[in-house]
Amino acid sequence: GSSSLKVLDQFVPDDLTILSDDMTGAAPAGAALHESYIYGVEFVPYLESSFVGPLIGAAKGALADYLDITKERQGREFGEKVAEQEGVQVRVAESVMDIKVADRLIKHVLQGLHEDGVAGRAVAGERWVMQRMTLTYAARLCVGAVDRLVSMMGATGQIGNNPVQRHYRDIKAIAAHTSLIWDRAAVPVGKWVLGLPTDDPAVDG
Repeated sequence: GSSSLKVLDQFVPDDLTILSDDMTGAAPAGAALHESYIYGVEFVPYLESSFVGPLIGAAKGALADYLDITKERQGREFGEKVAEQEGVQVRVAESVMDIKVADRLIKHVLQGLHEDGVAGRAVAGERWVMQRMTLTYAARLCVGAVDRLVSMMGATGQIGNNPVQRHYRDIKAIAAHTSLIWDRAAVPVGKWVLGLPTDDPAVDG
């Protein structure tokens, strides 16, 4: 996880230091040396988008592995093909749609960030609260989709070397990051739409 480091009994010259606010704000020191806009944008809005790539990738991986396994699975008691069970088909379809919707939401946010970065626009106000909420909602969809798949695998889905279960652990770990916590994202949106101050200067202006 993120950590603070303490360096003891060492001299660090001023020209090798930078304040956190300067580093994470727009146009930090050194940004002008690079052609890409990404070096000059505010840190947090773009940082938060970085978690959803591995998240959607793990969700797609879980679905692919689940399908590979389930196409060959047979019921232990009666030997029926699991893939031919209507309940399995319905729940697989639900997970497919959850992952597709999450993918679309994530791409929408990333496209908006790219356009803001190219134009030199700050991510603020409604854009800021809705971006976080959208990414968090996408995370919820991924968690729910893969949780549904794992649950359908019964005890097999809990075995450590089951690839679907491994993807699920990865997704749960990513979705537990503070940037993707539902209440943290939802409260500012609720305040915003109700006309209340969010107490976040980037939102309230």
